[in-house]
Amino acid sequence: MTEKDMGVLLATMATLYPNYKVANKDAAIKAWLTVLGEYDPQSVQMAFNAYLVADTTGFAPSPGQLIAKMHIASDYNQIGEQAAWAMVLKALRNSGYNSIEEFEKLPPIIQKVVGHPANLKELCMMETATVNSVEKSHFLKSYREQVKLGKDFAKLPKELRESIGTGGYNAISSRTEVRNHNRRISQTCSKGSQLHQG
Repeated sequence: MTEKDMGVLLATMATLYPNYKVANKDAAIKAWLTVLGEYDPQSVQMAFNAYLVADTTGFAPSPGQLIAKMHIASDYNQIGEQAAWAMVLKALRNSGYNSIEEFEKLPPIIQKVVGHPANLKELCMMETATVNSVEKSHFLKSYREQVKLGKDFAKLPKELRESIGTGGYNAISSRTEVRNHNRRISQTCSKGSQLHQG
């Protein structure tokens, strides 16, 4: 967004919400830009429109409320927790000998919850009753936390997300990165076992 875009948005808010008063227009534009500047004007306008049609308070939105509206679409695209568990169960069927391949087929968010291909192999060897009760419960709880963490991370300003960088939520986000990371771990493990045998 540009200063002009933000000025138009704030003017629209002042028109639609008579109780919305800005003491210093330039300061308000700069303050809102620090939070919404990375978003394109169309997305912000659509979020504002969505806020307008649902608002029953009579108060203008905060920047955070508009950001939340912009993220609603991605929330709908999120895999439901039961569907995520079904993907894990499907992966378990072939994880006795092919846990790495099965792990790589999982979406990145499920990979983050499972943690490592070895965990699939371990689950595969457990009793079915334990997997379908205790392990399922642990997975669903962790999955909910991971989804929330992802949503919270996505709402952070771009500069903060980038400064968190490789140590943050998206440290290993794509399937390719996960695959390369797993291959490095596998190679390191196999070199270590060769050293112990020799």
